[in-house]
Parts: sequence; C-alpha cells; structure tokens
Amino acid sequence: MSADIEALLDAGLVAPVGTPPAGVGVGVGSGNRSRLSARAYEHPGLADDRRVVRLAPESLASAEDTAMDNLGFAAPAYTELVGVVRPRALRFPEWTLVHDPDHFRAAVRLSKELLGLSKLAAKEVGKARTEIERMADQLAAASPLSLPTFYEQAGRVLLDVGRRNAASAMFAQARAAERTHTVPFEDEAQYGIYLEFARAGALSVQMLGDYLRELERRCAAEVGYARYRRLSVERVVHGQVPHAALPDALRRLGARAGITGVEEDVRLCTDLLASPSMVKARAGFWKALAPVLARAAQAEPRVHGLLLDFMPAVPATPNVIGDELWLEILEGCGTLDCLVEGVEDLTVGTPGTQPADGAAGWLGRFGRNMLRDYYYYYLQREGKERHQACPPRLIELLRRMAPRLRAEGVPVRLEDRYMGVHVDLLARCLAEQIPLEDPSRRFGLREDQLQAWGVPGQADLSSLAADPRYGPHLKKTVRKLVENPQNWRFKSKSTGAWTQWLRVPGIASITAAWVDEQAELMLACRLMDLERSMRVWQRLYDFSMIKAVVATNPQAWARIMQFDIAGLLAESLRLGIPDEFGWAALEEACEDLDPLRGKKPDDRANLTTVDQWPYLIVSDGAKVAVVAHDKVVYREDLSTRPGYETRRKWLLRWTEGSLEIEDGVGGRPGVLPGSIELPDGSRSFGDVPFHAGDAECEWYGPVATDGERFWTLERTEKARGRYWRTAKDREWQEFEPETGERGETGRPEFFGRSFTDPSLAEQFAGAALVDGACSLLTMPDGAGPSPLGQYGRLVGWRTVRSEDGTQAGIGVDGREVSSVLAVEGYHRDDSPAIVGAIRFPGATADLPVVWHFTDNLTKSFKLTVLAPDGGAHAYIELGDVGVGHAAGSACVVPWQFWHFLIPRDPAGSAFLRGYDQESAYELLLASINEDQQGILEHVERLMPAVTDPRLRAGIRGYVSNTLYSLIKLIKFDRAVEAEESDRDPQDSDDERRDDEH
Repeated sequence: MSADIEALLDAGLVAPVGTPPAGVGVGVGSGNRSRLSARAYEHPGLADDRRVVRLAPESLASAEDTAMDNLGFAAPAYTELVGVVRPRALRFPEWTLVHDPDHFRAAVRLSKELLGLSKLAAKEVGKARTEIERMADQLAAASPLSLPTFYEQAGRVLLDVGRRNAASAMFAQARAAERTHTVPFEDEAQYGIYLEFARAGALSVQMLGDYLRELERRCAAEVGYARYRRLSVERVVHGQVPHAALPDALRRLGARAGITGVEEDVRLCTDLLASPSMVKARAGFWKALAPVLARAAQAEPRVHGLLLDFMPAVPATPNVIGDELWLEILEGCGTLDCLVEGVEDLTVGTPGTQPADGAAGWLGRFGRNMLRDYYYYYLQREGKERHQACPPRLIELLRRMAPRLRAEGVPVRLEDRYMGVHVDLLARCLAEQIPLEDPSRRFGLREDQLQAWGVPGQADLSSLAADPRYGPHLKKTVRKLVENPQNWRFKSKSTGAWTQWLRVPGIASITAAWVDEQAELMLACRLMDLERSMRVWQRLYDFSMIKAVVATNPQAWARIMQFDIAGLLAESLRLGIPDEFGWAALEEACEDLDPLRGKKPDDRANLTTVDQWPYLIVSDGAKVAVVAHDKVVYREDLSTRPGYETRRKWLLRWTEGSLEIEDGVGGRPGVLPGSIELPDGSRSFGDVPFHAGDAECEWYGPVATDGERFWTLERTEKARGRYWRTAKDREWQEFEPETGERGETGRPEFFGRSFTDPSLAEQFAGAALVDGACSLLTMPDGAGPSPLGQYGRLVGWRTVRSEDGTQAGIGVDGREVSSVLAVEGYHRDDSPAIVGAIRFPGATADLPVVWHFTDNLTKSFKLTVLAPDGGAHAYIELGDVGVGHAAGSACVVPWQFWHFLIPRDPAGSAFLRGYDQESAYELLLASINEDQQGILEHVERLMPAVTDPRLRAGIRGYVSNTLYSLIKLIKFDRAVEAEESDRDPQDSDDERRDDEH
C-alpha cells in the first residue's frame, strides 16, 4: 500500500486524508509529503454566500494568502484538510511576492515575457537564452534575490519545448545565483526543485555532485542517502546517463546511514537496469557497479534475467573492450552459467534466471550489439587499421553454449538489417555447428572487413567458406577484392599489410579456386579476352598482391605461364581481322579529316559517324564528308558557317542531296540511327519524310524495307534529356513512308524465318526475337557483295535470344551462327546482341558480329566480333582510327555499313588463312623490343604476301596487342618469383606508362 501511495504522489495526484503527512523512505518512490488544504476566501465584490476556494499545500499556505490579499480578498474564512501531496517550492513570480513584494509587478512582467519566449526557444534556443540573460540583468538590478527562482522558471519554459540541455544550464545558473546573493532556502523546497529537474531529465552530473556535498554537510545521513539515491535514479529513469561516481557515492552515504543490506543492492540494480538510458553508461560506471551487481545477483536470482535481457553500448570504448568488460561482469555475477545449463536440466532452471528470448536470442542480440556504432564497429586497432574479432570470453562461452543451442535447435539471428553481421562471430558459430538463421536477401560481406583480416585472434574463416548458405557471400566478396583490389583502407608500404588476408585459410581456398578459373579461362580464351585478363593481373601487380594471390595456387600459375601465346596469335590471324576489309570512298574522305582535332594529347584518335543509309556522314568536328558506297558525294568545312565558334554540338542529316545541320544544344535528343533514304531522295525516320530545308525531322524508330514495303520499330524520347531510349514492349509495324501513317503490327516475313540447322532449330525453339537487332535493307546499285551476306539486293539479319542468354541469328543469304555462350556486356549499361555474321576472305566460318546496344541509343558505339568458341576475337569502337583491332582502318563504321566493305588484299588474306604457329613465334620474337614502326617493318619482312599497307597496319595492331599481353605475363612472373619488396603501389602509374606500346 505504501508503494501505491508513493506512486500516486509522484504522479502529482492527491493521497487520501489519512495518509501520514511526513516521513522519508529509502526507495525510488520515497519523498516528503505535505498536507493539502482547501482555503476559502471572501471578497467585497462577491455575494455573501459566495467564496473563492484555493487548494494549497502547507508550504505555500502563507504565499497563497498574501497573493489573495493583494487581489483584495480577506483572510481565509475557513480551511479544510483535503489530502496529502508532494511539497512544492515557491516559483517565480510568487517567490518575489512573498519575499520582495515591492518588485512583484516587475516580476510579473518578466514572467509574461518568459512565457512569450517559447516559440523562439523551440526554433533558436541560442537567441532565447540571450533574451533570458537580458531579463536576468534587469531583475538583478531590482530584486537579485529573485534570480534563482527566475532561472528555474526559465528552465521550465525551455523544458516545455524540449530543450533539456539549455534547461539544465538554467538550473545551474539558478544555483550559482543562489550562492552569489546568499538567498535563504529551505532544505525541503530545494530538494523538491532538484527532484523536479531530475524527473525532467535536466539535472547535470556536476549539479548532482554539488548537491551531494550539500547533503553530506546539512542533512542527516539517512535523509542524505534517500535523497541522493532518488535523484540519481530519477535522472537515469528519465533519460540521463548514469555517472561513474554513483555506486561509490551510494556506498559511502549508505555506510554513514547504516544501510548496507543486500536488499538495497537488489533494489538499486532492479531500478537501474529497467532504465533505457543505462545503455549509454560508460565503462567507468560499469566497473564501479560490478560489485553491486554481483552481490545482487547472488541474493536475487531474477537479477540474472535482468542482466541477460540488458545489452550495453559502452560508448567511447572500443567495442572489443566494451564487450569483454560486459562479459567479465556477467561472469563475475555468475550469469553466464545460466546460458550454459546442461541439456537435461533445461526445464528445471530457476525462474527469472533466463533471458526472455532464450539462449539463442541472447547470443543473437549480443552479436548484433557487437556491430554498434556503424562507422566504428571494427573492434581492435593496430595503427591506422581496424580489425574485427570476438572477445576471448565470448569464444569460450560459445564453446560452452554450443551443446545447449544445438539441442534447442532455435536459429540464432546474427544479421543486423543495417550493419550486416559480425564475421568473426559468424565463422565461430558455424564452426561450433550452432543453428543460424538463413541470410537475408540484402546480406553481404563488406570488402574492408576482409581486407583487415588475418591478425591473431581472428577465425580462419574455413567454416564460413564451407557453409552452403554463407559461403557464396564470402566467395563473392573475396573474388571482388581480388579482381578489383582497393587501397583506401591500407596505406602502408609493407606488402604484408596488403596481403595478410590472403593467407587466411578460408580466403586462401577461395582465392586458389579463382586462380584456377583464371588459368582455365586464359588457356581457352581469345586474344581480346587475354587482354582483359591482363587488366586483372595488372591491378594485382600494382597493389603488390600478385605474389600472395599466386601463392594460393602455384600449380595454376604454372599452367598460365605455359600459355601458347604465339599459337593464339596465329589462330587469330587465321580466323580473320577487320582490316582485311576496306572502303575506298571512306578512306578517301578521311584523308581530309583530322581525327585528333580538338582532343587532348592523351586522347585516342576517332571521328564522328552518322548513319544515314545508304550514306555515311563522317566528321572531325570542323570538316564533314558524306560517303556513298563508291564515292564521296559531299564535303564541307563547317568552320566557315556562321556561329560555328559558339556551337558545341552539331546534328547532321543528309536528305535530297543536302546536308542539314542543327545545333544539338537546344534540347534535341540527337540523331536516331536506322533511317533510310526514300526513292525521291527524302529521308524517313519511321514518320513523315524529312526534306531539305526542314527545321526539324519527325522520328519514330529505325526502318526496315524489302524495297517495296516499309516497317518501323518504335523508339521513345526520354521525357527529360537529349537522347533516345528503347521503348518498352515495342514491335515492328508497317507504315507508309510518304505519309508516315502506321498500320497494323507486323514484321517482315524474313524476321520469322526458321533455322535450317537442326541443332539450332531445336536449341532455339520458342526463343524470343530480339527486335532491335533485326534489320532488312536494300543495297544501292553497284554495291556488294556484302561480307555479312546478301540475297539479290537485300541485306539483313534476324536474331533470337534464349532464356540462358545465348543468341543465334540467320542472314538473308541463309548463313546461321550462334553465340555458344551467353552474350554479355563489357560495361554495365550494355545490352549486346548479334547483328550479323562476317565471313573473312578465304574463310569458311562465319563469325558473329555483336553490337552493344544501350538505353541511350545515340551513345551506342561498341562492336565485338566473336570467335566460333564464343570468345571475343575483336573489340572495336565506332569512329576509331588506327588503334587496337582496327589499326589499319581509316574509321570504324557502324555495323550496317559493313555491307559496303570489300577485301583489301585477297592474296594477303589467303596467306593469313594458312598462317602457322612457328611463323607467329618468329614474328613475336623479332618484334618484342620494337616500337610500332619496328613491328610494322617486321610484318612487312616476314609476311611478303601481304601487300596492302592498311592490312599490314592491322596485323601490326594484333601483334602489338599480343606483345602487350606477353610482356605483362613476363613481368608478372618475375614479380611472383621475386622476394617481397617495399615497392609503393602508387608508383605503378609511371611503371604502366613505361609498358605502353
């Protein structure tokens, strides 16, 4: 019953009349009491039978009478006791009314001003505090003794708008003013004010310490203990962090008051552990409280359950130290034993000693709590590096808990939605075969976690690598780190700091499998694939990691070093190279163009091409030429046009024998590929014809035609931007080119042709048509035959894609190819598709030609020629001049214009069809230390059958690229064989420039 009354009083309610009016307890709810009386006042302005009744506790009775007297009321006609309440001190401005009535009116005015600061304090507390200080200066000049109550009232105003820190500062200023002006106070009243601010969460540790010294000096020991304990607990219960001196202060005060029983320890621990703000208690507090917790847990079993349900953060302490401290406290209390009860005794445990969510729940909470402070959850520091490791006590605890957790079979949830998982704990739980929840869809391992692995005390991750659920995530992260190493975590020049994680058994096994995969890929790859593989190994070399990676699987590296690179070069030349074909009219047009115009010195040379079938527009930005299959039909120097200097982008179109130019900066999305010339010379983009002199053209999509009928495939313009996007659910539909009117959905009959090869027909039965990769055009008179296949005047292609990503296609002449492997993009925005099959002079096999489509259709510019086994035989980019796999080309053109290409040197092509490994080895050996001109001279000397200069340049490009890979492999092998060095990876850029050809 006493506890219920105390709760009523604490809540501000009135206790019954029979409640004892005095007495101080020692519990959380203890406090002084005051009689509450109803006081009836008469006034001359009221009728004789009417009175004003005011409720006032004893401590404020005289103040209430004075206030009513100032309002013209007589002394109370009668008083009647109505209950018991908590005592309340006089507030501002009532205090001034009682103790300094001459300045009461000024105090009332300031009180109103204080209330008016609420809105300002809610928005800009600094300005509000400035106004409060201004008012305090005015009050100090008139009634300095009122300052303490004024600052207290200001604190209440700030508390009402949630400004607890500012309110705490006001409370401190009130106490300072109290000391400065020697304001008399009553112990009971002052305690009530301290309690008020403690319950509001605005009592600072410094103020509590000052009050502790006052209590020790002025109060009886029992009263001092009760008040200090209640204030300390109340501020914690209401959201303030407990201070480290609390346990020692209570112990000292309790000893003076003779309160040393263990029951008080139990009550204190029960009160504190139920407070959410205890989570933020620092290490010093827990160390001081540990003996109290141990005594309480020994006396009261339910304290074990409270401790297991609680999970501290221990801020300002490295996680590993804070976690070890908490486990040490639990061990000292005997609480850890509650988690490792024998399996046969699970049902007979003492009530209240188990965590509410069981042993599995506690372990999961502890594991997730180890990830607290998202950006600082690495649990051990060595220099600038941070490492994640389980505390030693937790490792031992896992071993002891494992039998129980396995017997219960409740999965432990270690994964945190936002912070991931503690990898070391995860690996150790898997090693102990503790049941764990399945990883979520968002689960992943952080790269920087693994890069910091390998220090003493961490798990070897073997169990994690072997787990069927979590192992793939480790594999994914390790492969990502190996293929794309990062140095933003490690800045040390010591190679050991870069590679220690690769020596961890669980990571080493994954890395060894990766090296083995690389070996298999390189031994079966094409020349372009080999060049891409060199990039991966180059990054490992740059980061001084190649030796450590190879050390995980030296046998696989030995297979790589046995690679027949000369045989690969010979096979590539036998298959055919793009520079075996040429376009005489295009080469004539490019002689007058500068592919480096306006570029920086390190930029690659290229020209701009615009598809205007059957014409190609090629430009260097200042000069432009329009090329037909057999001649240059138009040239112009754009720099002579008015406004050229201020225009940043030209949109070029060819129609009716006229070059139409528009400034592309004005919001137009660029020139859509796939237009055709109509019989009258105008141009169609799938809509109404575009004529010479038109300001803008109407476009709908690329056009296909068999010479009589016309079809278009919808493209859409992005709502905000300057480029075309692929339309969703698009389909071909027939249209009238003269009017742009579109009819029913339908496609050319050729786009529905079936495969004649039985294996392709079976494999791609029901495969989806890749509409954007399909084409059908008519060749101009005198053009052809097309190296991509031609039937009469028709050229075209049909592509299908199966569910596994493989593709197949058929040309108008009946040639059929498939990709063997899934066609994948080399950039994340690629949507590659086979758009044709090229047959090199003298060859019997057709090689798939892949165009890398993008959502931004005017930005698509990449082409890949696939080998029969699916590898990348050649990789070129639109507009390239004299580089890579098109080193002899005047300009790489869109795939539609490959129909105009003709063999440059039939005899030279015939020679390449029979090129052998020995000849390739001789050419590589002679060229290995030569520059580009020297390589070209060796090509001319060792390949006399090749007479065309551009074909020789193309062969030189393949030889140069092969030497690039060969020299890289030699350099990498030397790094593998060399001793560990202190080479700074930041120097690799200079070294890489020395390797360029």
